[in-house]
Amino acid sequence: MLSSIIVPLIGVIVDVGWITPFLSFLFLFIVYRVVYALYISPLRHLPGPFLARLTGAYSIILGLTGRLVEIALSDYDKYGDIYVRGPNNVVISNPSDARRILGTHSFPKSDHFKAMDVLNEQNSLSGRDIGFVKMRKRQTGQYFNSAYLARMEEAILTYGIRAIKENGNGTVEINYGNDFLLATFDTISGLAFGRKFNSLKNDDYSFCYQARDANLFLGICGVLPLLKYYPFSFGVQRLRTQFGRVMEIADGSIKHRRSSVANGEAKPADLLQAFIDAEDPKSKIRMSNVQIQGESFMFTLAGAAPSALTLTWIMQLLMLHPEIRARAVDEVRTQFTGDHLVSFADARKSLPYIEACVLEAQRLIPVVATRNPRVTPPSGITLQNHFIPGGTVISVCPHGLSKNKGVWKDPFKFDPERFLDNEDARRNFFGFSYGVRTCTGKQLAMMELLTITSNILKDYDLSLPSDYTHLGPDIKDKNGYPKVMDYIAYMVISPTNVDRDCRINVSKRSP
Repeated sequence: MLSSIIVPLIGVIVDVGWITPFLSFLFLFIVYRVVYALYISPLRHLPGPFLARLTGAYSIILGLTGRLVEIALSDYDKYGDIYVRGPNNVVISNPSDARRILGTHSFPKSDHFKAMDVLNEQNSLSGRDIGFVKMRKRQTGQYFNSAYLARMEEAILTYGIRAIKENGNGTVEINYGNDFLLATFDTISGLAFGRKFNSLKNDDYSFCYQARDANLFLGICGVLPLLKYYPFSFGVQRLRTQFGRVMEIADGSIKHRRSSVANGEAKPADLLQAFIDAEDPKSKIRMSNVQIQGESFMFTLAGAAPSALTLTWIMQLLMLHPEIRARAVDEVRTQFTGDHLVSFADARKSLPYIEACVLEAQRLIPVVATRNPRVTPPSGITLQNHFIPGGTVISVCPHGLSKNKGVWKDPFKFDPERFLDNEDARRNFFGFSYGVRTCTGKQLAMMELLTITSNILKDYDLSLPSDYTHLGPDIKDKNGYPKVMDYIAYMVISPTNVDRDCRINVSKRSP
């Protein structure tokens, strides 16, 4: 069969002998890729887009459109639980398959994560070497347990809900998207850099923008490494400068903290001190200053923006579903008086419905838009009756997982009750990844999400502004549910028009 295809193609090349050697080579290369993809590739039996079988550029180009969620859901509807997304890349959307991949160190992160290395050092987020990952877990594990997080909670409450409450007294219109962003950056950067940025208090976005640009610099250089070097680096000079400034802040914070402790000051309970003190009990290895810089920076990025966006989507969904918001308000106001500041322990113990709202918002709109690529071990693995050979990149799709029709009833409906007394729902929840590489800061993030959401609902009456007519409970999407605000999806799912869509009226609750 192959000969019936290849021989006529060679004849074409002979007949058009005027074609340049370069074009001839290009033509043969394309023929080779097509033949390999359709007849030789071990992934040829899996469904998937034809162009994706030929080149990884297909996925890169689609990623640049900002439509990652729409594309992921369309692919899931068309191809199902497993499909090809590159010549050596498979996407999975079945929770049981995802648990097999994410539940063991046998599937390390792919080189895709190299773009997240900081100063050429792996970190908790980018770690691909299994030995490094295990050592970093041993170094930092004790600082993300309940006891140490409880010691950090006072700072989290101060930077988070207390700052938000100070910023909104009386009856005013606020932009919760902006306020949540500044509050979470203040919280995580305060813990990771050991200093007060007061972004929310001063309505100051400078550090947020610096961190954003620094992250963009790493991401662009990860895709186009030549941009790190002269003369190509001129194209990203502004971003490089911002990255350098953030690294200077991190380095200065480390030096200041070491000096303060050496001079007899008490060690604060925060992430910066945790990174400085972290020691592998097995090898006695500690982090270098460069590694601490990387961890502080990555925890700020991975902790601030996703938490802010999650809070933003929680609030949007509650405003679009007044009956759910009313039940959540009734729960927290029945349990706690107006002068009580709801703690993380309070919320976990007494507010199961609000916790369910938080989990359901994360399921319906998982803010991380990108897939979670892992590398198959040499022995390979069989998924959905398809053998995936060793070395294949398996990408776990958060949007396919959270909308899987075999797992979630009415997957596009905002229904917090699905998480009440339902261990299966929680087992199929991947909001913080899963298994051995579950998000290190999961409990810290939940502390922010629960304390901020609970205290806002307890202390404030909320309503949509009178001129907020483009969205609301009665404006439906194609699935018949309240339409959410427009968004763009690159690495995370961000509202396209925060100033228009994230407005609410808040008034201090009457005693």
